Amino acid sequence: MYTAFNSGGLVDRGTRLYSLAAGAIPDFWLALILIYFLYYSLGWLPAPVGRIGFLIESPNHITGFYTIDSLLTLNFNAFFSSVSHLILPVLSLTLVWSGLVIRMTRSILDEILESEFIIHAKANGLPKKIIWKYAFRNASPPIMTIIAVVYGFLLGGAVLIEQVFSWNGLGQYAVLTIARADYAAIQGFVLIASIFTLLLYVFLDILYSIIDPRIYFE
Repeated sequence: MYTAFNSGGLVDRGTRLYSLAAGAIPDFWLALILIYFLYYSLGWLPAPVGRIGFLIESPNHITGFYTIDSLLTLNFNAFFSSVSHLILPVLSLTLVWSGLVIRMTRSILDEILESEFIIHAKANGLPKKIIWKYAFRNASPPIMTIIAVVYGFLLGGAVLIEQVFSWNGLGQYAVLTIARADYAAIQGFVLIASIFTLLLYVFLDILYSIIDPRIYFE
């Protein structure tokens, strides 16, 4: 959004270059590069050995999320270890898939900033903050839709990242069940993916109605 309102600058050029490069980089390759520099060379982050360190006792199973379970049981060693093991896989996926979101966001905002109501608002001398608010309100629904699509894909599409970081994720589980022809497990994965996608888009519809009620009442 900042680059759309301040096009042509250094930040704009850097963002455009990043968004184009991110879409061409495989996520597993970037993950290996990050492991080499941030773990092997600099030692800033832990080894890619799963969800928690070898010497840290796993928190009691409540929700299945190590970060949440460790906080609920006040196991702060497990919490900090699980958070540190989240950084590299999350960073790998974010750096790659945010490129798509950035490109689409910029394209949507460029179109909105050239629309008649924005031109009229500028002609009336409205402050830039108000114009920004108008543009954001109209751009939010398609941007959120893109983010929801990416989230839905990553449910089973992060299998290579799971493999690199030794995570027993849902994507890796789905691939193994297909390889073993375990039809009951495959059906379970499809059911879970369908429920997750359904809840995701229900939540998205609620956000639509909050940000721009005109979508449902026009």
